[in-house]
Amino acid sequence: MSSRFRIVRTVVVVAFVTAMLAGCGVVSTAGGTRSHGTHRRVVGQLSHPLLPPSVRIVLSSTVLESISCSVSGYCLVEAESGRFWSLSGMSKVVELGQSPLVRVKNAGIGSASVSCFSGDRCMAILFSRDVVELVNGKWQRPVGLSLGHVLTGLGCAVDGFCAAIDGLGDAYLFSGEAWSTAVNAWGSALSISCQSSQSCFAVGGGVSHWNGEKWTKPVAIDPGASMVAIACLDSMSCVVVDNEGRYLRWKTDHWTSSIDVTSSSLAAVASLNNGDYVVISDVGVFYSLRAGKVKKVGSLKNLDGLVSGMACTTATPGDIICYVTSTRGSVYVQRIPQSSLAR
Repeated sequence: MSSRFRIVRTVVVVAFVTAMLAGCGVVSTAGGTRSHGTHRRVVGQLSHPLLPPSVRIVLSSTVLESISCSVSGYCLVEAESGRFWSLSGMSKVVELGQSPLVRVKNAGIGSASVSCFSGDRCMAILFSRDVVELVNGKWQRPVGLSLGHVLTGLGCAVDGFCAAIDGLGDAYLFSGEAWSTAVNAWGSALSISCQSSQSCFAVGGGVSHWNGEKWTKPVAIDPGASMVAIACLDSMSCVVVDNEGRYLRWKTDHWTSSIDVTSSSLAAVASLNNGDYVVISDVGVFYSLRAGKVKKVGSLKNLDGLVSGMACTTATPGDIICYVTSTRGSVYVQRIPQSSLAR
C-alpha cells in the first residue's frame, strides 16, 4: 500500500469519525477563531458529505426565538438574549453577536423576528419596534418603525420586499431600499410569508393577504384552534399549521378544510421549491405534506426543550436540510432525503 493511499484513507476515516461523533453528541460552540475586523467568530464546522442524519449545536443557554434561511442556504438565528448566529452552506457556524450599534436589546415577540431573503441578506427586529438589515455578515444602521407598539411579525420575499406588522395592526413595507410609513393591516401578525412585492400572507387572529396595494380583512379559517405559523411557495400555495396538530392549505383562491397531522401541537412549517412542505411538531417529529398526503420523515433525537422554529433549504442536491431551534438554546441540523417525502 502506497504512503499516499494511507494518508488519504487516514484523512477520510478521521473526517468520518468526527462527523459521527458530532451526530451522536453535541457540537459545542465554545472556543473558535475570531476573524479580525468583522465582529464575527467562527464557532463550529459541519461537513455535509459526511453529515449524519441529525446534529445538535448548542448556541445559547436561553430560548432561540427565530430562524430563517435564504434560498441559497444562508441562515440567521436569533436568541432571546439578543445574540445572533449565522449558519451557511452546511459548512460553518458564525457568532455575529449584537448589532455594533445596539448595546441593549429587547427581542421581538413571536417566531418571526428574523427573515432572510437573498444570498446572505436578512432582516431582524430590534427593540420590538426597530428593524436592522444584515448584509454580508455586517449589520446596517437600525431603522425605527413603530413608536410605542411592538412589532409582532416580519417576512421578506426573495426579491427583497419585506413587511413588518405591529400589535396595533400597522404594516411597514420595505421596497429593497427604504421602509414605508404605516399602512393599516387590520391586526397583529404572529407569522408572515412574503412571495413578492405583490403577495404576502399574515396569520394572527385570522389570515390576511397583501395584494400589492392593500391588506385584506383577516379571515378566520381555523375555528377552535390557534394558528402558529404560515409558509408559502407562491401566491397560489400556502400552508398554515395550528396548535391542534392540523394544517390548512391555500389553493389558488381558497383555504381547504383542516387536515390532521399529529396529536401534538405543530410548531413550524417550511415550503420547498419542489412544491412540498415540511412541518414539525413541538416535540421534534418531521412530516412532509403533498397534495393532501402526510408522511412522517424523521424525528429529532434527545430534543432539549421544545421546538421554537424551523427553516429548511434544498441547496444541497438530493437532500433537504432543516435547521430547528429549541427553547433551550440548541439548533438541530436534520438531513431529510428528498426520496423519503410523501408521494
